[in-house]
Amino acid sequence: MPTILEQIQALVAAGRWDPSEHGRIRRDQRGIQNPDLVHGLAEAIVVELYNDPGERPAVLLLQYDRSGIPLHVFGDLMLTPATRWLSPHTAPASISGSLT
Repeated sequence: MPTILEQIQALVAAGRWDPSEHGRIRRDQRGIQNPDLVHGLAEAIVVELYNDPGERPAVLLLQYDRSGIPLHVFGDLMLTPATRWLSPHTAPASISGSLT
C-alpha cells in the first residue's frame, strides 16, 4: 500500500488537489506560488506523520521551492477523490518576513 506521501504525490501529479483555506492564506501572506509547492513535492522529506485512528491521514513535509528555499508543508488526505494539501509554513524569514 502506498504511503501517505506517495498518495499525495500521485494525486497532485494528477491535478487532483486543492489547497485548504488556511493554506491559501499562508501561501499568499508569504508570496509562495503553487508551482513552488508542487515543484518540491517529489523530493519532500517526511518530518512528521499523523495517522491517528479516526483522523484523516496527514503529513508534515520539508521540501524546497524552485529557488532552493525550504518550505514546511502540511498535507492531509480527505476521504474523497481529492486531497486537501498544501498549507505552507516557511522556514526562512526571507520569504515571509517572519518565522512561523
